[in-house]
Amino acid sequence: MTDKVFTENGKEKGDAVFKTELESELGHPVIIIPWTMHGDFNARDTDKYGHSDGFVKWCGGNRILMGNHGDEYPEEAAAIRRILEGYGFEVTEMRFADKVSSPRTDLNWAYINFLQVGNKIIMPIFNIEEDAIAWQYMHEAFPDCEIHQIEMTEVAEEGGALHCISWNIRR
Repeated sequence: MTDKVFTENGKEKGDAVFKTELESELGHPVIIIPWTMHGDFNARDTDKYGHSDGFVKWCGGNRILMGNHGDEYPEEAAAIRRILEGYGFEVTEMRFADKVSSPRTDLNWAYINFLQVGNKIIMPIFNIEEDAIAWQYMHEAFPDCEIHQIEMTEVAEEGGALHCISWNIRR
């Protein structure tokens, strides 16, 4: 979870008692990663939600795939990485800034917001240079999965992608 969970529940960031309550309610340990709202709350391109699915995905075992947060906010991405590595995770960051001529940070953040059901993954594409690079990251992170792509520009421009607009239900 992001540390926004504290403020949204009227708690001080790092409140150990509240974190223990969360873990008790969820029945699992909770890893808290930092989140900062960048920009004006009312701006269309501002992440005001602070959901962890906009930053990281568990790939199985001790592996985490992290979105491209480091392309725009390297210090925050490094802090997230340090926290996850402190819990024993191996973190792979999806990075595009040094791989394409004109990175589309208004869209390429959303690759991490994919949908996985069993061994099937549906990932967003935007008809931009980053699409092929993102597919490669996904393929390496989830080698046993079938990866399908769907054009998601209109949805991503509203601030979400496939994981945001769907639910995973496990039976």
